[in-house]
Amino acid sequence: SFVTVMNAWARSKDPNRGKHAEKLLLSMHELHSSGLDNVAPNTVAYSTCIFAWSKSGQSNAGSRAQKLLKEMERYRSEGMDDMKPNVFIYTNVMEAWIASRQPDSLDKVEAILEHMIEQSNAGDRDSALNTT
Repeated sequence: SFVTVMNAWARSKDPNRGKHAEKLLLSMHELHSSGLDNVAPNTVAYSTCIFAWSKSGQSNAGSRAQKLLKEMERYRSEGMDDMKPNVFIYTNVMEAWIASRQPDSLDKVEAILEHMIEQSNAGDRDSALNTT
């Protein structure tokens, strides 16, 4: 399955693992758009792709992971129930920002934490905060 291959890339030592995983995610979107319903991207696929970016160490890892999170949030707001960001996804986006070592990385991480607090206060149990 696509997620299995994305997970293999995420766990590899390849510095381009995030790019490879995102290419597979894009392929899933294209195949789904062409009529293959059984390859619709979902939370697990996005989570795995974001995880790959968080482990890549690339300077653009934070921005790529953040872009994927925003896509998920947009899909969710459009009513796609299989696109719900959760605490693991938010945490991996934070990890991607930290690993990217960009000058504004810590500001981005704190903004995500604030967003999680807002979501949690609004009753979103999937975004519930924890101590890690």
